[in-house]
Amino acid sequence: MKAVVTLTADASGVSAGVNRALGQLQRLQDGVSQLRSMAVAGMLANVFGKFASGAMDQANQIMDAARTYSPEGMRGAMDKQMAETESMMELGKAFGNIVSLIDQAAAAHIKDLTKYLIDNKEPIGQALAMIVGFGMGLADVSAQLLVGFGKLVEWVDTLLSAPATAVDQAASAAATGHLGMQAQGAGMIYELLRRKMGGE
Repeated sequence: MKAVVTLTADASGVSAGVNRALGQLQRLQDGVSQLRSMAVAGMLANVFGKFASGAMDQANQIMDAARTYSPEGMRGAMDKQMAETESMMELGKAFGNIVSLIDQAAAAHIKDLTKYLIDNKEPIGQALAMIVGFGMGLADVSAQLLVGFGKLVEWVDTLLSAPATAVDQAASAAATGHLGMQAQGAGMIYELLRRKMGGE
């Protein structure tokens, strides 16, 4: 009796395990089927899209040919064009007053702005001159700095390779007033910028 019960229990356990395995396989198969369906749907959508695009191009060619060479097609095209023209005319009449007010307001604004700019031409002209002068001053300063930096790099290179020559060059520049001229030039540029900016 005990053996029979044990065998029955074992058999039902095996059956339950098999059923679980079959259920998992079924779910896996369903998932694969869904993936395949999605892939097929994507391929079909792509093919259908290309087909629809090609069909639309062909349909446009046919309609253009009918409008160009067929009396009925030409008459239909003329009717369509007349309808579009009449539609634009009706819209123009309906919105004419509103658009006119908008355009008149824009024209008045342009006139007011022009008058304001002309009435203030002196300060505007001074501001423009300052902007241009400031740009020129910056360009001059940038050029001076670039030249000075280049000479400094050259002097440092000479100092590293031939210290005695670098010392002689510095002494010569000081004796001839070359360094003073450079300082004076920088001062003139600074004074130009100060005057252009209206500072103290």
